[in-house]
Amino acid sequence: MPSSTDAKHLIGVLLTEEKAKSTVYKARALEDLPVGTVVAWLETQDPDLGLGGQVRYSLANDYNGWFEVDKASGAIRLTKELDYETQQFYNLTVRAKDKGRPVSLLSVTFVEIEVVDVNENLYGPYFNQFALTGVIKENSRIGTTLLQVTANDEDDGRDGEIQYSIRDGSGLGRFTIDEETG
Repeated sequence: MPSSTDAKHLIGVLLTEEKAKSTVYKARALEDLPVGTVVAWLETQDPDLGLGGQVRYSLANDYNGWFEVDKASGAIRLTKELDYETQQFYNLTVRAKDKGRPVSLLSVTFVEIEVVDVNENLYGPYFNQFALTGVIKENSRIGTTLLQVTANDEDDGRDGEIQYSIRDGSGLGRFTIDEETG
């Protein structure tokens, strides 16, 4: 389980009277983070005193409730579980608005949240056949193919990739296996 600091990113927003240049801030979140985890933290600099220096945050889009921002602190939290296989990126539009009177200032920035794949290991690899028998002539050259094994893994993407190795047996050290093809 990652520590809470693994998922937090500090994002700066500056409230000024000039129109702010649009910047995209990036944060990464593991797909298995629990709901309620802070995935990014907004920090605003507003030089005004009093109400003009008090900033409130809001999301222009929350992807149908996937994220929320704390109005006072700027903490962006997960409100639903992430799934890398469904969506790898979320582009949030965040508003920071001060309480200035009579004129309130608003600044907008963009936060791109990248979902990081975690191996759920829903399915373990398995061999189609439990045991295989190979026959080879005594005078065969080193490197001669004796047999090829095949395994399957129902997981998608990188989680379903298989690496082959010889772990035990009386021929250990005398035989080799191609890690990728079996």
